Amino acid sequence: MNDIAINVVGLGKRYRLGRLQQRHDTLRDRIASARLFHPFNSRNGGPQNAIGPAVSADSTLWALKNVSFAVKR
Repeated sequence: MNDIAINVVGLGKRYRLGRLQQRHDTLRDRIASARLFHPFNSRNGGPQNAIGPAVSADSTLWALKNVSFAVKR
């Protein structure tokens, strides 16, 4: 009989710094953010994002990389 209950090989957790995550808006959020008559609306010739450009720098931080372990019963 095998004494190992859990066996993990090559586990990793990576964080991407400097990238904006896509937000999953609700219907209420989409209606509230609709800029049909906003002066900065792209339909009116203005920029789509009046707040500013997205951060373009991209770096990776590995919290765990290629970690292996076994848990015995």
